[in-house]
Amino acid sequence: MRKICYLFFIALGMIVFNIRLISAEEVEINVTQEEIENSGFYLAVQHYLIEARDYASEDNPYVINVEPGEYKVSHMINVYSNTTLHLDGVTLIRDDGFDGNVIFIGGLDEAQNGVLGYYYSNIVLNGGILDGSGGSKVLLKIGHAHNITVNNMTLRNEDNGHMVETNTVDGLTISKCKFENQIISEKAAEEKGSYVYEAIQLDISVGEHVTGYRSEPLASKNITISDCEFSNVIRGIGSHTGILNAPMENITIEGCTFNNLASSAIELVYSKDVTIINNIMTDVIRGIYVKMLNENGNGVYLSTYLAEEGNTDTDIDTSFKAIENANLLISGNVIVLSENQPVYDSSSKAGVFIVGRQLNQNNSNSDGSGNLPLGNYYYGGIVIANNRITTTGYGIRIADCRDGEIINNPIDYIYNDNDSESTYRAIYIADQSEGISVIDNMLY
Repeated sequence: MRKICYLFFIALGMIVFNIRLISAEEVEINVTQEEIENSGFYLAVQHYLIEARDYASEDNPYVINVEPGEYKVSHMINVYSNTTLHLDGVTLIRDDGFDGNVIFIGGLDEAQNGVLGYYYSNIVLNGGILDGSGGSKVLLKIGHAHNITVNNMTLRNEDNGHMVETNTVDGLTISKCKFENQIISEKAAEEKGSYVYEAIQLDISVGEHVTGYRSEPLASKNITISDCEFSNVIRGIGSHTGILNAPMENITIEGCTFNNLASSAIELVYSKDVTIINNIMTDVIRGIYVKMLNENGNGVYLSTYLAEEGNTDTDIDTSFKAIENANLLISGNVIVLSENQPVYDSSSKAGVFIVGRQLNQNNSNSDGSGNLPLGNYYYGGIVIANNRITTTGYGIRIADCRDGEIINNPIDYIYNDNDSESTYRAIYIADQSEGISVIDNMLY
């Protein structure tokens, strides 16, 4: 390990000696509480992060340890490649006069200018509490990045905003994190419609939805979210954007718990190779809601639109192509729906809800999405197995799906006097679905 220790000897004449103790591979810096108290958290920590930006490499990474304590944050903290930031025992509280991001991966760019691709790499954020103090800007923002790890972090107290927002990432692991106390005002809910705020949002690089990063038709992939806890948030994990013929792929959500959510625990759009296993969801409006498209193609973009906005090129086809095998596995989950009714969108309540979409009308949306070629964007290749569902709505509902299996799911329906919908079914297969096997499910 390569360590750096700063020893300050201050005597008459203000002579300061910096002594660096150096060994071979890794640079380790300890930021003391005294430094932070003297200059504020941003100035005390950011100059070390800038040093890491300028000098760290894959062979010589920087490790920055912040001494435990509670600190006010009044400026965005930027973290760059080949850097580990240890925040164990640290609580960062967003200052009342500051409503920016608390931690931002990389530098601040514009939609038309900046880095492209999975540019920032090998970053670890470990421990700590990010307290939004009721602000609305995203607490942790990750974009144009590769090999990013977030461990043992708590994010809390966010109003009218996401807690974590990601775009254009290849290799993202979020594990053993907690997400607590996220609200959305009535006015914001009306403005957002069904696009309510997720605790973790998986997005694309497009100016209308993501600020601070350059637009680019490059989807996220290789994402694992495991052993995390979501409580009193609007929606747990979700996406509502995509790139036509370049779906987000290789997504694993495993071993997480979701409690008291005002929308879905997990809600994804236009993705493939998705594994959702061994999660526990209680008191949620919907358990797992996976869509090939939103209604009218909202949120899914042509690659040419993103390339033009980002002043770059693309070779992604813009013609109609169905994803014949989206390879969706939903297994081993425990799902208990709330008796409450949906507030933020009109989709039906269901333990598991999988939706393909027959697009018969070409719509252009105000955010630049849509204009998709017409066709049947069915959801192909699904396995829904061994999930224990207690529902006040549908148990399992699939629409316009092909080639799938629904196997060994115990489903318990609880009648709700407050629910106006009277057509709920334990397993409901509709809208051009075909090739679906239903085997050994237990209905109570």
